Amino acid sequence: MCDVCSQKERNEIDKDVGEEDNVNSPSSRIVMGALPRGGTGSFDLLLDTNMQSEREEMEAERAAKRGSKLNKF
Repeated sequence: MCDVCSQKERNEIDKDVGEEDNVNSPSSRIVMGALPRGGTGSFDLLLDTNMQSEREEMEAERAAKRGSKLNKF
């Protein structure tokens, strides 16, 4: 009986041999050395440095204008 059980299990394993695994589950990602898609590995951050520079310049101009208005009074 034990041989039949192990053979049945072996047949189930053999049936899955050709399946493709995209390594999406947290456990499979950990086994493969990749970050799980959760916590710090759940998203990518894209930074537009040109937009950041423009915004910093605009904020500096606004601060300068506010400073000049305060000095007039």
